[in-house]
Amino acid sequence: DTSSNNISFVERALPVDAFVPSRRIGIGLVRERRNYTMSAMAFSTSIGDRYQGQGFGLRLTLAPVLNQRTVIHLGAAAVTEDPGGKVKFDVAPESRVGDVDLVNTGGIDGAQHINRLGLEGAWRHGPYSMQAEWIMADIRRRTDFASAWFDGWYVNGSWVLTGEMRPYKYGKFKGIKPESSFGALELTTRYSRIDLDSTDVRGGFEHNFTVGLNYY
Repeated sequence: DTSSNNISFVERALPVDAFVPSRRIGIGLVRERRNYTMSAMAFSTSIGDRYQGQGFGLRLTLAPVLNQRTVIHLGAAAVTEDPGGKVKFDVAPESRVGDVDLVNTGGIDGAQHINRLGLEGAWRHGPYSMQAEWIMADIRRRTDFASAWFDGWYVNGSWVLTGEMRPYKYGKFKGIKPESSFGALELTTRYSRIDLDSTDVRGGFEHNFTVGLNYY
């Protein structure tokens, strides 16, 4: 749920890019408190009708530890959707040097319902932080097709060498703000993987490993 402007990498992790629904037209309710958030949304098509169907989503977050230096964040999200037609899952490498998807299910015939579930956790202590997330998609199909089940996960770590802490508020981490005129340096790494093989669907398997040095 963190904005692309506030993540430490060029692209989002493989499972996030592949499984999290894109922007849709809908209506939502949000409750934000210091140690927890709750949000719910009913949605339909996307602008331009690129994505059809309709569904409902829910996300809950909890910060059982939240003080000036330390944060422990836990969260869960679920989305159920009637896709309204043929569906596919694909994702480009996390360093996109070309218009190539290394894993791609192609069109999945007979898809009638998609259930998604995501579990997330994060820890920050001073300039150090870690984050992990697991996401799955369960595609229910007509009786003449076998259902398909895909998943993926990632874990990443960050060390802000100049000592700044990544801000946290209402279940979201924000971007690093330099505390000196020199700016801020962040060393970061991430491992992610995704599996799009299931029953008669052979979308492929991919894993990425990233090391980066960011200057703010």
